[in-house]
Amino acid sequence: MAGPRIKSRAPKVPHGGASCRGSSRSYSPSGLALILGLYTRWVAVFLGIHLLFAAYLGHLAYGWMFTAKGGGYEYPLFWAIGCFALALMGDGAYALKTRRAAV
Repeated sequence: MAGPRIKSRAPKVPHGGASCRGSSRSYSPSGLALILGLYTRWVAVFLGIHLLFAAYLGHLAYGWMFTAKGGGYEYPLFWAIGCFALALMGDGAYALKTRRAAV
């Protein structure tokens, strides 16, 4: 049984289906790494930059509101800002991989 067909309606994205599959394959492990606290700052910066590109390339043509037809750039921009804030805050108290200074 073949998987679902992913189509991108974004005007600036070449090979839209491949771009969608690639981003979905990077979001899952990255989200899991953020939940577990593995390399939190690096993963958050990677996701923030990725979401800025997604907002610009895939959603800018559809306007601001994400509820617009085709989806606007409001939602990816919101998550990009959240990822950059998480990168500035760093690891939490329960992170599995932390960078603490030796006392």
